[in-house]
Amino acid sequence: MNNIEYDFLPGVLQRFWRDSAARFGCFLLLALIIFSLLGPLFSDVSYSDTNLHLRNTPPGLLFFFGSDELGRSIFVRVCYGAKISLFVGLSAAVIDMVIGTLIGGFAALMGGKTEELIMRLVDILNSLPNLLIIILLSVVLQPGVLTLILAMTITGWVNMARITRSEFISLGKQNFMAAAVSMGASKKHLFFRHLLPNAIGPIITTMMLTIPHAIFTEAFLSFLGLGVQPPLASLGTMASDGLSALVFYPWRLIIPAMFITITIFSFYLIADSLRDAFDPGEFYG
Repeated sequence: MNNIEYDFLPGVLQRFWRDSAARFGCFLLLALIIFSLLGPLFSDVSYSDTNLHLRNTPPGLLFFFGSDELGRSIFVRVCYGAKISLFVGLSAAVIDMVIGTLIGGFAALMGGKTEELIMRLVDILNSLPNLLIIILLSVVLQPGVLTLILAMTITGWVNMARITRSEFISLGKQNFMAAAVSMGASKKHLFFRHLLPNAIGPIITTMMLTIPHAIFTEAFLSFLGLGVQPPLASLGTMASDGLSALVFYPWRLIIPAMFITITIFSFYLIADSLRDAFDPGEFYG
């Protein structure tokens, strides 16, 4: 039987953790999460408290990461900005995974004209400029976190649907699928018992690669003023505010840009290591 074995997941986790890049990526991500959650506890001010007489203060004991043009603590604002980036990235990726997996899997199982219709819809959505759709929706609706997530998921599931369909079609040619069909298994049983468990590797890897893309998109839109709105803090808005002060107050741009880079880099390390750990060629076929 070529179906997935029960010890599949422990084996994946072992191979994943043996990878030094995976451990480093997890360490960076865990440190970022702890920093974003516990960081504000070490400051007496909130992300919106202003102190005009202390504006543009360099990093030091008073302000760990310095202050901005309104005297707000960049340290505290980076903590809140990191939480928003992680929330938007994870939410958009999970929604994309659920929608894309269901639609792509449904298309592969149904086949025929139903599959053709679904995939032509996917082709149409894939041909549209994704960033343009996100910007237009952000302009039409009230800018905010929920609007960002909605805008990114309208077309974000397309790639997941393509990958899921491709994996399901490939798995459908395997002997264990022929045996299940000959025994009268329903499409629902085939989907959840045979196809989805065997395609979980590419699906999870694709989801992990979606997270840094969503984080970068959120930062980019916030940088343009179409994302998180004041007084909420976002790494993108902080980078935008700090760009004009780069020459005289470089920490205002460098620090939020550094945290955006660390966040995206950690997820890419984890995603690459997961792809190697799952190694579909070792389990399928």
